[in-house]
Amino acid sequence: MLKIFHPHDYKIEIIKLHDGDQDGFEFYVPAFRAHIYGDTTEEALEGYLGYFDSEIKRRKKEGIPMPKPDSKPDMIRQVPLRIPQRVYQRISETAKKQGQSFNRFVVNLLEKEAEEKTIRV
Repeated sequence: MLKIFHPHDYKIEIIKLHDGDQDGFEFYVPAFRAHIYGDTTEEALEGYLGYFDSEIKRRKKEGIPMPKPDSKPDMIRQVPLRIPQRVYQRISETAKKQGQSFNRFVVNLLEKEAEEKTIRV
């Protein structure tokens, strides 16, 4: 059975770098022990996607299995959400540029917001 792997199946730690006058981003992918750098998140993501593609080819050629994708986080609810078409379009376009599904992009935004602020219910 052919297993299909996707870059978004693997955990990526995004680290903002501050080095004097030069800032940038590091994408660390624990499953591959890979460090990918870019001046912007878009450059780092592009580097990761290129790395992932070449890693699949190399491993296939050398007969090395891919690391197991990271386990999916505990998703306990589906939440129907109504949003204006223009907002949906902006999110959809941004998610696509970043190589993410609409759902993954929105979940990432919500997780980031929840980590940065205290949410009172």
